[in-house]
Amino acid sequence: MPRSIARNLILPIRVLTAIMLGYTTLVSAFTSSIFSTATRTVAAQYHVSTEVGLLGLSLYVLGFALGPTFWAPLSELRGRRLPIVLSMFGFSIFQIAVAAAKDLQTIFLCRFWGGELCPAGKGASAEVRLTLH
Repeated sequence: MPRSIARNLILPIRVLTAIMLGYTTLVSAFTSSIFSTATRTVAAQYHVSTEVGLLGLSLYVLGFALGPTFWAPLSELRGRRLPIVLSMFGFSIFQIAVAAAKDLQTIFLCRFWGGELCPAGKGASAEVRLTLH
């Protein structure tokens, strides 16, 4: 959104946009760290070592690191809204899949793809907030 258009928006819309983008940043950081508390539980439930259980966190962080290589160019070409909406929708779907997973492979794959899809909301939120103010 061009800076001139963003400054002409009414204050409640600007505040709502900033809150929603802040929430996506909070969720991406929270989802990264919440799995570390369940590492021992996951390892015990699937009869693997805690190192293997920790792989869920490692794969999320790997996806978190690789995600901007796809989402950054897309946001430059198509604007900020499309990557944020697509990535947060995909992120939500993969987090539901982690919760409903019946085996360890599904958890690991969905954690990776959830991390891959997550950074678009986090990365764009700072730039959009600067545009809004």
